[in-house]
Amino acid sequence: MQNQPKLKNEPEYIIYIYIQDQIRRMYTYAWLFDNFNFYGHQYKNGELILKKDRYQFITCLKNTYIFYYLNNYIFRNIPDTERYLMFLKYITEMKKQVNKNYPKAKFIFVIYDINEPYHILKFTQQRIQQIKNLGIDVIILDEVFGNKLYTLEYQRSEVDKHPNAKAWQLIVPEIIKMEKM
Repeated sequence: MQNQPKLKNEPEYIIYIYIQDQIRRMYTYAWLFDNFNFYGHQYKNGELILKKDRYQFITCLKNTYIFYYLNNYIFRNIPDTERYLMFLKYITEMKKQVNKNYPKAKFIFVIYDINEPYHILKFTQQRIQQIKNLGIDVIILDEVFGNKLYTLEYQRSEVDKHPNAKAWQLIVPEIIKMEKM
């Protein structure tokens, strides 16, 4: 939200589709040989700030197997509570930016895969309520569709678990109905 140009026509809705792997991506790269940098943030002095590489060789170093596996090893050892607190800061800052740029827009947080077997972040009822207390609507797709979205019929392929067009044809009308759009 901080790096996007403001839209001329204010949107009525801001929808954040969340997947479990987004938590890992807050700490490390999405894939081994990314040809671009993700915006990494750190919590400092009560604010989320953008991390910047000081030297070009650091960016090159990040595209090595050693860095990738070491970084993922470190990530796996970050406690769930710490991951959640970082995520809560992240979504709180996002909500502030939404309010600043589009004060009339409704922010909707859609959790695509709360029952994902790797459970990178556990969303308890208390955590869901904390997000709702920020003024964010929460939709948990597993509560709407059960395990249907985890089947091959709604995924791009056996190896690519991303949702296919058929999944979005199922999801979008349901979000519209639930949010009375």
